[in-house]
Amino acid sequence: MNYVKITAVLIFMAFIAGCGGDSDNGITPPPPPPPPVYVAVNTTANAPDLNSIDNTVWDTVDSSDILVGAYPSTYGIDARLGMQNVVLKAIKKNDMLYLYARWGNDSKANRDGNKLDMGATDWSHLTSFGEDKLMFLFDAGNNGTEKANCATMCHASAPIHKTTGGGKADVWLWKSSTTAPAYLGEDQWWSDLGIASDNLTTPTTDSVYFDNWNNPGMEFGFPRYKHTTDEAFTDTILYVDDTVAFVTSELFPSDYFMPGWVIDSTYHDEATRESRWDILSYSEHDPVEDTWEVVLARELNTGQLDDVDMSAVDTIQVTLGINHDHPCYSTGDINNNHSGSLPFYIILNP
Repeated sequence: MNYVKITAVLIFMAFIAGCGGDSDNGITPPPPPPPPVYVAVNTTANAPDLNSIDNTVWDTVDSSDILVGAYPSTYGIDARLGMQNVVLKAIKKNDMLYLYARWGNDSKANRDGNKLDMGATDWSHLTSFGEDKLMFLFDAGNNGTEKANCATMCHASAPIHKTTGGGKADVWLWKSSTTAPAYLGEDQWWSDLGIASDNLTTPTTDSVYFDNWNNPGMEFGFPRYKHTTDEAFTDTILYVDDTVAFVTSELFPSDYFMPGWVIDSTYHDEATRESRWDILSYSEHDPVEDTWEVVLARELNTGQLDDVDMSAVDTIQVTLGINHDHPCYSTGDINNNHSGSLPFYIILNP
């Protein structure tokens, strides 16, 4: 009987509250943000093959929808990608975390990045070309209440992407024209000083991608490398294994485009890679469905000081963002350059 009375009272109170509608000053307050999404990793599926989008594995894994672009002023919206759900799946196997993401409204796989154009008489560096991006930002466990909430770091005043919670953020970054051809992701470690990529002993020689322009920051110059087949090469990806030094006296036809990035894909096959390149990736773009599918994978505990130890936590807070044709030489993201999500959680030990 008491239960029935209590229930009746609660229903009556809810009815009264619903009838109130507006606040005292006649202005309806905005609705509260939705509860956070929790994504549980699958621990029973096989480790996916990273030489393809392994549908035999990923089709057996439950998915979660991560809404991006819903809060333009704080988490950003790319006008071309808009507000949409990013399909997210997660597998934990053999001390590795595998993340699968799929999103749409992306009509072109921007693999150019930047280009070198042979004009009538001189080469020029075209920096207006961009690339598509996927970013996962993880709470490093020491960033106060900000954790992985990129709304307060991505759009803060310079330096861009600085943390404001007193700690760090661990970032996995996939880029369609630079890291994707190398089958890797780029590992970053953000702090109150802004963006910083993970450690690399000799960045000038150990990068998986480097600019093919001999005159950085200047409009005119010439390519550093060319493909071994000279002007017969018309692809957008130039791998270092297929190059020879560019000869300035050699003539190329007018309006010939040389790839602006040179990619070293040999790092992918190395048993030990430095901290910046410890994320494996595979990606596919579907021009019919206008979708990207991307898989990123990294050890739960890399042993690196600039990576969060995910083996030591049960749940971790994450934010994600997607870009379309983002300028490679931009100083940072701005609100209309990417569609970002509210913070959500990955349950590592479901």
